[in-house]
Parts: sequence; C-alpha cells; structure tokens
Amino acid sequence: MKTAQRIYNKLFGKKKKIYTQLFDKQIQRLEQLKYIDPLKYHATSLIAKIKSKKSEVISQAIKMEIPDGHIPFIPVIPKTRIRLECLMEMIQTPRMGRNGLKDRYVVNNMDVPYNIYFIFDIEDGHEMIGRSPESAGSLIKKQERSCLTVEECIALTIHTDVLSELYIDCSGSHYERTYTVPYLYIFDSRDYASLSSCGENRCLINSATPSCHCRM
Repeated sequence: MKTAQRIYNKLFGKKKKIYTQLFDKQIQRLEQLKYIDPLKYHATSLIAKIKSKKSEVISQAIKMEIPDGHIPFIPVIPKTRIRLECLMEMIQTPRMGRNGLKDRYVVNNMDVPYNIYFIFDIEDGHEMIGRSPESAGSLIKKQERSCLTVEECIALTIHTDVLSELYIDCSGSHYERTYTVPYLYIFDSRDYASLSSCGENRCLINSATPSCHCRM
C-alpha cells in the first residue's frame, strides 16, 4: 500500500507541476496581449479573474484522464465580456485577426458559462481533418465530447499555432443570419486570421473541428 501511495503521490506531483507551468504560460500569453487597444481597458480585471481560478482548474485537470496529444485546459473569454472584433484582434499571425461576422448573429449550440471559464481535454482538430462540420459534429457527439464554440476556437488559436496548419470549424456555434457554421482561417495573402462562415457540409482537405470534454 505504501508503494502504491508513493507512486500516486509522484504522479500527482508530476501532473501538478506540468499543469501549473501550462497555466502560467497561458497567463503570460494574455499578459502579452493586454495592450491591444480595445482590450487594455478590461485586461487587468479579466486576467485577475482567470488567475483566481488557478487552483480549481489544476485540481480539475489532475482528476481527469487526458489523452496524449490533447491540451489539458484553456481559458475562454466569452463575447458577453469582450466583442468578437476584440477577441479576433488577440489572434496575431503576426498581424491582428479580423472579424467578418456580426456578433448578434453568432449563436452557440449549447449553454456555456456567461463569464470567463475554462475548457478541458481539448482535441485541436487534427483527429477530424477533412471532415465537414456536420460529419465531425456527429462523430464528436458519439465520443461524448463537445464541439468548440467561436470563442473557444479563438481561445485555442490564441494559445496554440494550430491555425497555421488548419481551417478551424467552430461547429459548436452557428451564424443565424445565413444558417452557416463560423470558421477561422488565415488570409494567406494578407497574413491575418479571419472569422467567416461556411455551409455545414463544406469539406476541405485542411479543415477540422476541434472539441473538448467539458467546461467549468
């Protein structure tokens, strides 16, 4: 029993160290972006709110069995706190991203927290490459996971470089104005990220739908 306890404590300590480093890295990334003009008036309070969740987030992640290659957690700033235009400007590739959709028509397909929250056990889309939003969404539902919303996909692209490889379908949301699916991509000729929308059956060789296990 003592040997088993020692193994558990060692594993617990290793996970805690890794997740603490990840959390601190994500905070550092947000600190780098806080001087963006529309964001700077809210940055201090937003980052403080995220920091206040550190212990809770790390404890939750340690309890989970997160597959290799998945991201343990990512903080999400919903558009109820900051407009999509400002969230898109946080994606720098290296130029600031741009929003091609109207906020009021972007609707999530499931209930998400109103204030800042975290998503856990994120698959960044590589497992769904080449599938249409409809096809990927069906498979993700069978896996008892959830497609990411627009804000969650923006958070994913802020904290990773996945957008340099893939078109990201935000299949957890829809665009009411045209009954389409929002997606993120890099406007190659101008080198900035853009938010647009496409049909749910659109299928590109480099398009993908990311997902998460849960939200908190």
